[in-house]
Amino acid sequence: RDREKLEGKAGEMVGVEGSSTASALSSLRYQKKKEFIEEGWKLAKKILDEMAEKIPNANFKDLATGMGILFDKIALASGEATARTETGKTVSREDMLDAARDALDEKIGKNKGKTA
Repeated sequence: RDREKLEGKAGEMVGVEGSSTASALSSLRYQKKKEFIEEGWKLAKKILDEMAEKIPNANFKDLATGMGILFDKIALASGEATARTETGKTVSREDMLDAARDALDEKIGKNKGKTA
C-alpha cells in the first residue's frame, strides 16, 4: 500500500498516473539514462578533441596519466574490466615433490597388474 502511494506521488511528479506507474517510471529512467550517456559521449568527444590539440605541449607524465584515465574510461563504458586482480598460491618445493611422488605412486600402482 505504501509503495502504491509512493509510486503514485512519483508518477504525479513526472506526469504519469495509473496502475502502470512503476513501468512508466522504469521506462522514463531508462530513457533519461540513455540521454545522459549520449550527451556524455558528445561532451567526451569535445574534450578529447581539445586534448589532442594540447598533446604537442604536454609532458610525458601528463600524456601517460591522460592515456591511462582515457583507456580505463573507454574500457568501463565498453563493459570491459578496468582492473586486473589476481591471487596466487605459493607452493613450496616440498609440496611439489610430494605431489609428484603421489602421482608417480598412483601411476605405478595402476600399472602393477599389467604385463608388457
